[in-house]
Amino acid sequence: MTSNDELRQKVVDILKQAGIDAVEAARNPANLEEAAKTVTALLPFALRPLVKERMRGVILQIAGRLPRPGNTDAASVGPAVCEHRLRSLQDEIRRVFGDDYATKRSLRGYDADADVLCSRLSKECDAIEACVPENDIGVRTRVMLAKAQILGNWQKVHGSKGNQQSAIECYEKALAFANGEASLQAEVHYQFGRFCAGAAEEISGGKQKAIEHFQRAIALAPAGSSAYIASQEELQRHQKRRWFS
Repeated sequence: MTSNDELRQKVVDILKQAGIDAVEAARNPANLEEAAKTVTALLPFALRPLVKERMRGVILQIAGRLPRPGNTDAASVGPAVCEHRLRSLQDEIRRVFGDDYATKRSLRGYDADADVLCSRLSKECDAIEACVPENDIGVRTRVMLAKAQILGNWQKVHGSKGNQQSAIECYEKALAFANGEASLQAEVHYQFGRFCAGAAEEISGGKQKAIEHFQRAIALAPAGSSAYIASQEELQRHQKRRWFS
């Protein structure tokens, strides 16, 4: 199977051959559609079964990977700016994903625009992470949770499995950062549980793993806190679905 990087390089070569500027094509839906048709027609026969929507995604990825002028070095900004950027990012994540922490494989089908959006949001997470002081446990944990939610919902051209495995690593890092902070750990366990409930069982551990995280959140969270109440509600909801044997 052709890897995503190999396919992307092949598309880069074809775009150059056809005289198509990826950035310009990505700015206009009609131009993007025409570019996708052109690339699909010039692909080797073995790669032509790739649907045009996926080809649009590859072109958008290429356009999104090109350097942009005026990019601020995240390491040079202060903690207050990082906090502001993180809050703005969290607002956008809530707007885009709501309460979804993971998507089943190909649940909605591949979406090129969503792929590029997730790539941008993930890069913003990386930029914020680079400017957060090591001793700021709260912000570092929140950055990891933001990145985990993006990765949990991010389907690339070749699927969501790799990103969701990376999301698990982010949750584990968040738990390590929050070690010793009971309320913060509880929030991580709650969101981790929501991810496990939403992702494919062979990746996340599924229902039983979700239940374990909700139970840990309840044990750690102060009674009456949002993580405590939300985790109780999740357990009650899953009991009605007969998740317990």
